[in-house]
Amino acid sequence: MGRLVNVFSWSRSRDVTFNQCRRRYWFNYYGHWGGWERGCDPRTRRIYVLKQLANRWMWAGTLVHDHIAMVLLEMRDGRVPERSAVIERTIEAMRDGFRSSRAGLYQQRPKTTALMEHHYGSESDDIDWVEVRDHVSACMDAYFDGPFPDRLKSLDRPDWLAVEEIGSFEFEGTKIWAVPDLAYRADDTVVIVDWKTGRRTRTPDPIQLACYALYATDSWGVRPEIVKTIEVNLGLGTTHEESIDEARLEEVRHDMRQSIGRMVVMLRDLESNAAMEEDFERTEDRQTCSSCPFQEVCLPEASAHGALNGPGDPS
Repeated sequence: MGRLVNVFSWSRSRDVTFNQCRRRYWFNYYGHWGGWERGCDPRTRRIYVLKQLANRWMWAGTLVHDHIAMVLLEMRDGRVPERSAVIERTIEAMRDGFRSSRAGLYQQRPKTTALMEHHYGSESDDIDWVEVRDHVSACMDAYFDGPFPDRLKSLDRPDWLAVEEIGSFEFEGTKIWAVPDLAYRADDTVVIVDWKTGRRTRTPDPIQLACYALYATDSWGVRPEIVKTIEVNLGLGTTHEESIDEARLEEVRHDMRQSIGRMVVMLRDLESNAAMEEDFERTEDRQTCSSCPFQEVCLPEASAHGALNGPGDPS
């Protein structure tokens, strides 16, 4: 297999990171590149390891997403998974991941569970890990208590369009990434579902949801007016539904165009996607720094003294 090439692309999460902190953006999309290769320089390897870190609430959200996806794939194949068994295996995966992270196994195997609370020594008596476990259980219960198990069991196999599948489409020469949690056909509608697990009320991200609709029109050849997006916050028990029209898609195309322009203007060379660390300034918001996995290489003195520790709760 040939060597991987870092080609410029865009996603809503990339846009959010760029707007939070330019230096974090560089670490996340450029500085880590090649850190998986044998013989890479130590700092690149360190950035690659740090890129895998997540705080406990982000980790909880990933566990919920992954195990709901397993449930959906079983249902797509005609099986009906038992709620108690699903929740049990989710919590067991949580326990295994916690033990692995605390033991530091991610230092040698970066794709395993890597928690900021362990890496930066911010684990303390103030952290209630039982609360995190209960949050995961509650989110899984909220899925099973919601309408989707009944809605989905009647779908024919061709009506399942996507389950946590990485997809992309082209927009004015740039690859756009989209990973819908769930997409399916229901009568004359294409439904795209996005799970959230946050504990705080937030406004749904209109750009992310509209990007899913753009992906649907490109990948499945559907008209935008038949696309419905649903954001389900399993942590809060809230649902936001939105229908997409061409005017809304034109707005998001404009936003994407502007975002891409802000990113590429910072490159030393667009064709090779070359970016230099010194061109990407650090944010001055230390609250943003406290949830950043790259503290160790970005502000090593502050992180060594625990000044920045305090991973927060994601949306």
